[in-house]
Formats: sequence, C-alpha cells, structure tokens
Amino acid sequence: MPCLSLRSSATFAAPALVTLALLGGCAGQPSTPSHDGSFYRSERPAITLDYASELVRVGHTGGHFGPHGWHSFAAPDSPGQRLITLQLPDSSDVSRAQWRLGISRDSMAVYQCLAPPESASSEGTGIARLAGHRFVTFETSEADMNHYRHVHGYRSVIDGTCYAIDLVVEGVNGTVYDPPRQPPFSRDRAFERLQQINGDLQLDER
Repeated sequence: MPCLSLRSSATFAAPALVTLALLGGCAGQPSTPSHDGSFYRSERPAITLDYASELVRVGHTGGHFGPHGWHSFAAPDSPGQRLITLQLPDSSDVSRAQWRLGISRDSMAVYQCLAPPESASSEGTGIARLAGHRFVTFETSEADMNHYRHVHGYRSVIDGTCYAIDLVVEGVNGTVYDPPRQPPFSRDRAFERLQQINGDLQLDER
C-alpha cells in the first residue's frame, strides 16, 4: 500500500514552472469508470481505488460555501470531471467529511493546477508523494454565519492531466441547535480517516 509523506514548504515556484516540471505527455480521452462495491477503476486515466466498504459513495458535494465543480474551488461549469466522492459513514447535517477526486485536461486548468487557492495558508503548503507521484499540498479554513469548511488539498499534473484530491470537513456550529448538538467526529480525527484513503489510491500513466 503506498505511503504518504509530507515536506513542508512556505513558498512555491510560479505555477507554469512547477507544472512543466511535473507535466507528462498527452493522454487519451477519459473512459467510463467502473464501480463495484468498494472498488473504483478508470482505464483512461488509469486510476484504481480499493476503499473501505464502510465509506459511502455520494454524488452531492454542494453546501453553504456553494456548489462545486470538478474540485472544491472550481466553478460548477469549469471544464473537468468529478470522478468519485467518498463520505465518512457517521457524517451528519452537523458535520460531514468527504474525500473527493477530480481531473481536468483543460489547458488553463492544467496551467493553474499547482497554484494553491488564495485562501490557502502558507503554513499548510508543501509537497507530498502520493501513489508514486509528487503532489502540491495546501490547507484552507473558511467560516461564515456559523458554517465552516476545512480543506486539505492535493494537486498534481500527470500525463497532461490535472489531478485534484480534496479532503473536506465541513458543517455548522452545533450550538445553533436547541438543544445544542455535537459533531459526529473531531476535525483532526476526520482528516486522519480521510487520509487513509490516499494510501489506497493507485495512479498509473498509460
């Protein structure tokens, strides 16, 4: 099972330069992925994910912070494809935790792929090795009207495709309920569980 390692870095090279460093050749058109229980596979690009059966595959990722495109910071009409979203089974309307994978071959998306969003904190940026490939990493935290969203993002350009993996913990302050409600998990524990999914991901250039 692949392991994930992190090397912190507070600064990044220009997106175009970093993209060129990771950019491979041109890939074919995406194939129709297959789903079988707790197994996900796509032939083009070559992606395999054998995930824990307790995880729930969901299609909805929108929330208080708006609808999402192929990654958590992309507009709904942004060119790209959300491949799979997995949710922790004990998620609730107070707090939910999701693992999201999306790709895009759009030239502008590939060019901007490795640039963290403006809301990313400098302390949370770095480089990780995931499924045998180098990924730029970042962390964001947002709050608005008793709602919150925390994202640990991973970005890489592989064989001409931008890969976006987002680990998302979001919800609402439980004290707004009467009586107050507790979240089903702590933020740290939710991210620990979501990061375990990273170790089950396989990406192979073809």
